[in-house]
Amino acid sequence: MARLPMIKKGLQGVIPLACRSFLRLDGAEAGKFLQGLTTNDVTRLGGGKGGMYTAFLTPQGRMLHECFMYSGQEGMSYVLECEAQSRTRLLLHLQTYNLRGRCRVSAEESLVVVAVGGALAEGSWTERYGAVWECWDGRAGPGWGLKRVVFRADDWTRLLGRQQSEWPVLPEGRYHRARWEQGVAEGAYEVPARQAIPHEYNLDIMGGVDFQKGCYLGQELVHRTHMRGVVRKRVLPVEFVGVGTETEIGHLHEQACEFWPAQLDATDGSLQITSMAGKDALGRLIVCEKGLGLGLLRLEGMRGLGAGRVGHACMAVLDWQGGSYVRARAVVPAWWPVAAVFKDVGLPVDVPVDVPVDVPVDVSVDVPVDVPVDRKS
Repeated sequence: MARLPMIKKGLQGVIPLACRSFLRLDGAEAGKFLQGLTTNDVTRLGGGKGGMYTAFLTPQGRMLHECFMYSGQEGMSYVLECEAQSRTRLLLHLQTYNLRGRCRVSAEESLVVVAVGGALAEGSWTERYGAVWECWDGRAGPGWGLKRVVFRADDWTRLLGRQQSEWPVLPEGRYHRARWEQGVAEGAYEVPARQAIPHEYNLDIMGGVDFQKGCYLGQELVHRTHMRGVVRKRVLPVEFVGVGTETEIGHLHEQACEFWPAQLDATDGSLQITSMAGKDALGRLIVCEKGLGLGLLRLEGMRGLGAGRVGHACMAVLDWQGGSYVRARAVVPAWWPVAAVFKDVGLPVDVPVDVPVDVPVDVSVDVPVDVPVDRKS
């Protein structure tokens, strides 16, 4: 049987993102309207060709939607790139707070967004190929090397027809795996609306929050968490490296799975991740597909991580189906500001600068037998 791929770095090629769609806001007060609702500073966009990562929150400071924001005519027109399946809910959210019709909010059907990685991302796509907007996707730091490029749909169709033989056009699933490798959650399936706390989903270290801007909806909880400086849980990549019996599982530390239990791909966010040392609960599995996914994990329960350095093995295995065990690793992404992240929860950060950051810590997932195989949309 084919082995599952281990975590890889980077993404090389062009990926049209059908999972994303757009909303448009027009009017003299569109910028002021957005400034009072989003976590990032709208005024930094200006009227240029760039974009910005941001989020919309509930009054209680829980996440509703994450999106990228682009500016047209300065202060008069803005476009939001959001998850396609959540667009209607975001539209209703904006209309709820659009008192007295301060701006026009509508669905935008004429745009498409493309993720570009590798050498193709270099240079200006607005100048070279006529893109409307482009920006580096900085959620996983500048070293991620992924660019988001927005085209008019007709222009993209013509451009793709001319360049397809020269460009490696990749399936959308590669984009999602590239995100998971860096611990970047996206969309309502991975970032549950009205439940997710911005800091736990790394919005603060992904550049999604401006802590210097004025008031916005849900700001109180975000700033209180920021000022206290303690975030006990965060989203991390989770890589599964072993399935076997109780006696076999201890020898699977660096091996990929020979087969993959389909039940794990159907997780609904309820599967618990547990440390072997004392069987302490570390958190839960958010999403998983073919051996790679995301977990929301307690940092203080992962002793030995420090700034990406394993002081001792946090191995864990749990029986998931009749004597079979799953073994996995939580990986500290290289882009994390690890000293600040782990200092918040009192873990050691006295690590030489040349120590690699992507160091695995073993965890396990308890998989109920009756988990449905079909993944929720």
